Amino acid sequence: IHDAGNAGKCSPNHVPVAICADAVVPAGPECQADASVNNGSFDPDGDPITLSQVPPGPYPLGTNRVTLVVSDSHGASNTCSALVIVQDQTPPLVVCPASMTVEFQDETGAAVPFVVTASDVCSAVSLVVTPASGSVFPIGVTPVQATAVDGCTNASQCGFTVTVLGAQGVKS
Repeated sequence: IHDAGNAGKCSPNHVPVAICADAVVPAGPECQADASVNNGSFDPDGDPITLSQVPPGPYPLGTNRVTLVVSDSHGASNTCSALVIVQDQTPPLVVCPASMTVEFQDETGAAVPFVVTASDVCSAVSLVVTPASGSVFPIGVTPVQATAVDGCTNASQCGFTVTVLGAQGVKS
């Protein structure tokens, strides 16, 4: 069947529909991440579409405004924008020494130095060690706890013990 009323007429090309949504993503090992803000963009005519983001990823830590450009195969385009929020969710690396045993220095115990290290690829780290290196440890077994916290409040811990041996026959 031929519709003579529509003979020779072309249907107009419709602009694609750009639909964006914010994206919250964890940072990768380089403290950045790729993410798409596309949330179901389409072409009402069913034409194939291409998507591009400005700026392109990967995105650094923090909040990044991204514009999505949706183009159809006839050159029509539309845009929307959203946020890509890249979060540091990786705790710092904290390394404690092995548990150690030392001889007492006097009746109060022994001053014991040790090294605890902490690092993070995305931000500075604060390190708290209790008791601190170089403290006088009493005769007996004392647990040591180390806590590292990065700039995004991710934390990790490690621990070990310091055993101070007393003299034989000396009451501890």
